[in-house]
Amino acid sequence: MACSGKRHYAQKWDRESVKRTLLEYHAKGYDMRESVFITVDCSLANAARRYCGSWKQAMEYAGIPLSYKPPVRRTRESIQKELVALLERGENLSAISVMRNHPRLYAAACKLFEDYRRAVESLGLDYADFGQRIPWTRERVEKELSAHIRGKNPINSAWMVQHKPALHEAAIRHFGSWKGALERFGIAYDQIRKHREWTTEAIIEIIQEMDQNNEPLDYTSLKKIKKINLYEAGQTHFGTWGLALMAAGLDCNTIRRDRKGNGFVGIEEFFGRQRCRKSSLQE
Repeated sequence: MACSGKRHYAQKWDRESVKRTLLEYHAKGYDMRESVFITVDCSLANAARRYCGSWKQAMEYAGIPLSYKPPVRRTRESIQKELVALLERGENLSAISVMRNHPRLYAAACKLFEDYRRAVESLGLDYADFGQRIPWTRERVEKELSAHIRGKNPINSAWMVQHKPALHEAAIRHFGSWKGALERFGIAYDQIRKHREWTTEAIIEIIQEMDQNNEPLDYTSLKKIKKINLYEAGQTHFGTWGLALMAAGLDCNTIRRDRKGNGFVGIEEFFGRQRCRKSSLQE
């Protein structure tokens, strides 16, 4: 099943932490059906299956009825509660942000309040506060990144892209890469990923992190930077490195290198050349 929800890259799961987190989501009114929940918190969904055997067994262990479904119809009060919850999680309540990240909530707010701005202002908030854009200067990046690190929050690239994309993008712009931004604070980026079990999820996470940092992902480059173990793990778990890249959401046409060093070539062209070489040898 495709997994597109939130990921806890630094979370150490066990049966009890899975149970506790599931109960927290249930108390907040989330839909606990597996097909829906996997789009909310991908890591927890995977951990529930891993440590409890299946999603059904995880629900039974947590004491959550599988038949539970939240109210389908939203009311003005439920919309206000959802907006408050977003605000408590540190999300921006601007129309663009909510429309992009919570399209159904945005549509319901527009319908029941006639205008999204009115929905926000019904909470006693000034909508203009969320529309202001403070420029991401180098000083602001350093200040917010320092606060993030002091708070002992996850600092790997993939987590930042998912939860704090603006800060992540600004850090890369000012420091050249996410690795460079962390090194500014004396953090060795490789230490974040050095102890990791080779699972399909771990492989996908590392590939996505490297892609976010503009690190090369072709075989030759991985061998040069001593990360050939990632390539081998990708082949083991996915059959081929190309399938591992596609599982991570990347276009392997732009990753595969020509063996002669002539830049990047597409898969069809690559295998076309291989067939030509084979035909030449047979002749």
